Amino acid sequence: MMTVGAGLAQWQRRKSGTILIGGMTAVAVWVSCAIAAEPPNVTTAPLARNLVVNGGFELGDRCPSGWLIRFPRVDLSELTDIRALDNLTLFWHDTQSTRGKCIRMDTDVDQKEVHKRMEELIANPDAPPWPKTPTRPPKYDTAAGLEGVSLWSDPIPVVKGKMYRMSVDVMGQTEGMLFFPKLFVRGFGMAKDAKGKVVLRKLYDTYLACRVEGPRRWCRFSQTFSPTEHTPGVTEMRVVLFAYWPPGEYYWDNVEIVEVPEAEAAAIRAAKAQPPKPEILRPTPRTRKAGESFAIEEEEPMELPEKKPAK
Repeated sequence: MMTVGAGLAQWQRRKSGTILIGGMTAVAVWVSCAIAAEPPNVTTAPLARNLVVNGGFELGDRCPSGWLIRFPRVDLSELTDIRALDNLTLFWHDTQSTRGKCIRMDTDVDQKEVHKRMEELIANPDAPPWPKTPTRPPKYDTAAGLEGVSLWSDPIPVVKGKMYRMSVDVMGQTEGMLFFPKLFVRGFGMAKDAKGKVVLRKLYDTYLACRVEGPRRWCRFSQTFSPTEHTPGVTEMRVVLFAYWPPGEYYWDNVEIVEVPEAEAAAIRAAKAQPPKPEILRPTPRTRKAGESFAIEEEEPMELPEKKPAK
């Protein structure tokens, strides 16, 4: 799953600047895309050790080892782990290549059916699936419109002070940029709950935005994160693959988390510490006449009328 078929090596690559997500800095976000029936060829030298067990989904018997469903995905104390795929929203999918498998998600499934299937799997992980019921527009009652579809990794130990890089190959829906699949990293550690009891709790949460480009196009996304920079109590983390709107199919492969070399991490932290650029002042839009058509740019500042003091 690390090659691209002959004649399909049309590449697009772009690099964005520094962005702030979830209280941490993500630097040098790379997006590589290729039209292909399998994920693009990604080569790095030397290869760092992938901390995600079975990130390529090659290992396992009836489902990929190292991955599970956590239901109902509300709070850690309420989650039920299911060591199986439901084969309703989650499938261990053949990439139609000679190099292995990937994960396919279908969010175009009635949410009530999803709940029914989860309860069935909790009672019997070997329960066979059934064909999904066709959905109807506007499809707000589907998994896409309500809870989405997710797959969790096993816990990954976190080294305090370390910076990491998460990467993934994704193929999916491309209707607009407001909704897109996400690769979450959630950090956990021992902390007091509402009753004062020390339990394992979620302390950290960030995500990698996977804005795919074009239909049937594998795209690779990557960015850095530091789970203990602002939450030093984090001792372990999990990867969560998540897809929701629009309803349809999403594919995941080659999930990786690697430690960033210390020299590179220091350079990223130094760039983060640079003073912010001076604010660019923009003119206030002129007052428009009654009935006049107008358009407002997305980042154009708007000033409210000055409030006069009451007499």
